[in-house]
Amino acid sequence: MSDFLYDLQYSYSIKLPFEFCKIAKANSAKLLNGNCKQKFSIKAISGLSEQMSGLKNEEDLRAKLIWLLNKESLLPDVDNSSQFNTLFIDDNKQPIKYSQEVFTHKTKDAKENVDKLPTFVNVNFLNFKLSQSLLKEFNCEGDDRYRQLQRELKEVLSLHSYEPMSLIQKIISDTKNIIAKEPTHKINNVKLI
Repeated sequence: MSDFLYDLQYSYSIKLPFEFCKIAKANSAKLLNGNCKQKFSIKAISGLSEQMSGLKNEEDLRAKLIWLLNKESLLPDVDNSSQFNTLFIDDNKQPIKYSQEVFTHKTKDAKENVDKLPTFVNVNFLNFKLSQSLLKEFNCEGDDRYRQLQRELKEVLSLHSYEPMSLIQKIISDTKNIIAKEPTHKINNVKLI
């Protein structure tokens, strides 16, 4: 891991957050972890995620970093209240927030309908190229590869494999929440669906 972080720092001109600098300077992550096995803060991950935006091979770099950090159990746990960014990006290459429910990539058939979801539906979709890189890094294969990936990342991201029923349940749940919060706008909110 230290080689990868060193490469990010010097080949891609990334200013690593302090927490990451300790590992980049260590001979190996295991050497450092033997002294202090502590997950990185959400704020440090968010800062690094923002700096990685726009890099050449961004999706591959993110997948490799996610795999390395997950393997060493250094990624912070899911925090559904946090507005900080994760290392994961959406189809627009924007970092996904910890507070968002994330689905594996959209199918071509679903893309048009999903893009029309109201803003109060708190879902996002994993960038297709990033999802493919993650499948490769985590060695997920077969028909259930997205479920395998979901299991690998369940502690660090609210990731769901894309299935219409789970998405519909999320839309209904968020609609009920917004109606409870804004009862005067309930008719307009339901019409948005």
